[in-house]
Amino acid sequence: MKAQTSTEYLIILGVVLLIALGVIYLLGFFPSVSSDSTIAESWAYWGTAKPISIIDAKSFTGSACGQSGNGYVFIMSNNFPDVVRLTEIEIDNQSRVFCSFGSNRPNSVIYLESGKPTKVNVMGPPCPQDSMKEFSLAFTYGSGQLEGKRQSSTKKFALRCSKEGSGGTGNCAIGSCSYCQTLQSCGAAGCSWDGSRCFEPGDAECVYERCGSGEQCCNCNGYGCNIIACIRYNQDCNNYCQQHCMQ
Repeated sequence: MKAQTSTEYLIILGVVLLIALGVIYLLGFFPSVSSDSTIAESWAYWGTAKPISIIDAKSFTGSACGQSGNGYVFIMSNNFPDVVRLTEIEIDNQSRVFCSFGSNRPNSVIYLESGKPTKVNVMGPPCPQDSMKEFSLAFTYGSGQLEGKRQSSTKKFALRCSKEGSGGTGNCAIGSCSYCQTLQSCGAAGCSWDGSRCFEPGDAECVYERCGSGEQCCNCNGYGCNIIACIRYNQDCNNYCQQHCMQ
């Protein structure tokens, strides 16, 4: 009886081990599963962090803040009732050059208004295309009469590095994604040039168009017209393009 029990126990243990090995194998075979989970956890934290949260981010290779190299576009939000003065951004415990979105000069301070998304460029470590990048993040800021306050966390920031586009020549056109406009050169921005404007891979989302909170970027290029507009999320982009492209 004891021998039978031991045998059954060993069989159950073997099945459990096989399942565990299978899970480990699948996580190794599909690294995007674990990396997507890491990114989701990171954005859940940093999207609600206080006083400064990050509600969107993207990597790029090109020029910003008067420098060339690797960088990131952060869409930041101030969750304090008072204006926050951002004076330093650290990535991996190293102070980085940063500037207002689209600026060619580094900033010493960026003013973050309460509840208003603000786009910031920051130079940082390389982000190999279509891979996951993870780094520590910290901010030095002031609010009211206080200066030199520091916000940091053991929770690292993670994102999916941007894919490189087909490149091209020419300057980015007015009305194109402002992400492309920041870098001026469509090829350097990982964007493409269609002869009249700059566009990103997956330009339908166009998350860096100048859209406010509660708005989506509607790209009507597929409807035969070069209209890119910010519309409310409760509006239908297809209907919008059909109406405005026929005008």
